[in-house]
Amino acid sequence: MRILFDNGVPDGLRRFLPHHTIVFARTRGWATISNGDLLRAAEDDGFELMITNDAGIVNEQNLSRLNIALLLVHPPNRNLLRRRVDEIVNAVDAIQPREYRELRLYPNDN
Repeated sequence: MRILFDNGVPDGLRRFLPHHTIVFARTRGWATISNGDLLRAAEDDGFELMITNDAGIVNEQNLSRLNIALLLVHPPNRNLLRRRVDEIVNAVDAIQPREYRELRLYPNDN
């Protein structure tokens, strides 16, 4: 699967997704474009999934119009990501086209 990592998604998550093609928004020159434009650019460029930590994206965008899947991983705390990496990988592997999923990671989660 071709996955776009939005700004703020820790680079280290990439190594846990070796069977996917990972591209960072900043390397595409998309670091400063708005969420709506970013989602459209990702779709137009053939990305199947965008991973973001921007919790506001759900309220800002009409996700029903998208053809790209969206995974919100929040907050982007590296320690929490390490503890929950299996859950993140499973969500990526199970996500369907046009699906929106949230993984809310908090310090007290087990």
